[in-house]
Amino acid sequence: MVHQCKNLVDAAADAGVDFIVHLGIFGNGRSTDPHFAWHEMIERYIEGSGAAWCHLHPHFFMDNVLTTLPVIGGQIHWYTGEKRTGWIAVDDLAAVSALVLAEGPDKHASKQYWLSAEVMRFDSYRKLPALPEGRKPCKDDANGCARATRA
Repeated sequence: MVHQCKNLVDAAADAGVDFIVHLGIFGNGRSTDPHFAWHEMIERYIEGSGAAWCHLHPHFFMDNVLTTLPVIGGQIHWYTGEKRTGWIAVDDLAAVSALVLAEGPDKHASKQYWLSAEVMRFDSYRKLPALPEGRKPCKDDANGCARATRA
């Protein structure tokens, strides 16, 4: 992915693009996970490209809870256990992205926006309306996953 993003940034610079808005990750700049690390490396590359830039750092997409987390044996496996996690709706991310692009580099150049609308433990997620009726997550003390159960 690094080489693909590098090629895209190079092509943008060659075409005279004056503002790049990058959708990155909510990291600390020193991630060792390959997916997160390439986002961070590309951010540094964008910053050196000569174009004005803005980085958007969304936290966990709340819309993805029931579509991307593994469900095994009726359990939603949540990888952070009891740790609080930041959430953002993809519609909110789209609105911020559109605003940054519309207002442009005069207002948003060299800015980094950390996007997290809610910070809660996964077991608190049951209070949000996105879960199907009759399903609720709860902590499974045996293995730290959240279990989807019928009410």
